[in-house]
Amino acid sequence: MTVDERTVAWYRCYLFGRFVLGVSHEVDNYMSVILGFAELLKMYPREEEKVVSSVEKIIRSADALSEMFKTFAFHAKTEPDDVTVFSMSELIDSLFSFAGYDLKRGGVELEKKLQGDDFSLKGDRRTVSLILLSLMLNAAESMREGGGLLTVEVARKGEGGIVKIVDRGEGIPSHLQEKVFEPFFTTREEPFRLGLGLSVSRFLLEKMGGKLKLVSREDEGTTVEAFFPFSS
Repeated sequence: MTVDERTVAWYRCYLFGRFVLGVSHEVDNYMSVILGFAELLKMYPREEEKVVSSVEKIIRSADALSEMFKTFAFHAKTEPDDVTVFSMSELIDSLFSFAGYDLKRGGVELEKKLQGDDFSLKGDRRTVSLILLSLMLNAAESMREGGGLLTVEVARKGEGGIVKIVDRGEGIPSHLQEKVFEPFFTTREEPFRLGLGLSVSRFLLEKMGGKLKLVSREDEGTTVEAFFPFSS
C-alpha cells in the first residue's frame, strides 16, 4: 500500500483530533485564571491596584486563548496553505506550544537546539507543520514508558535546511528499520497507533524535493533527519 493525498487528508484529521485533548486542557487552565481574577474584581472593586492587576491577567489569558484557537484552526485546515516565508526555529516554537501537552505526556521533555544559524523556508507552512508534528509525536511515543529528553535540532546545510528529531527511546531493531516507512506498520501494539507518521512525512517531504532518513539503535534511541530544500 502507498500513501496518497487522501491518506494525508485522513491522517491530518486524525492527528489534530488527538490534540483536542491538549487544547481542552489548556483552555481549562486559562479559563480558571480568567474566572479567578474576575472573582477578585468583585471582591475588591475599589482597590485600584488589585483591579488593574486582575484586569491585566484576564487580558493576557484571553489573548493566549485567542491565539491558541487561531493556531488550532490554522493547523486543522485540510486545504493547502498560501505560500509564505517563515522561520523554521519560530515554527518549531509554535508547534511546541500547540502540541506540548500531548508531546510531553509520560515525562517527555522538549528541547530545541540551533546548530549555527536558523533558516527560513518559502512554501506551505501547514504542510511543513504536519511533517514535523508527525515526526515529533512519533519520537515522543517511543519515550512514553521512561520519559526523557526529546531534542529538535535546526541547522542550515547547503541548499537547504536540516531538522533532526532525536529521541532517547527504545530504538528500532535493525531488521525493522526499512519497514517503519511502510504505511500502517507499527512496532507497538497500542490503541490509536496507526503507523502512518513516518510514511506520511516522507511522502510530503519528497513532494517538496526533500529527504527523510532514520538512524536508530536498540535501547539508545532514534534520530530522524528531515532535509528541506530552499527551492521547494
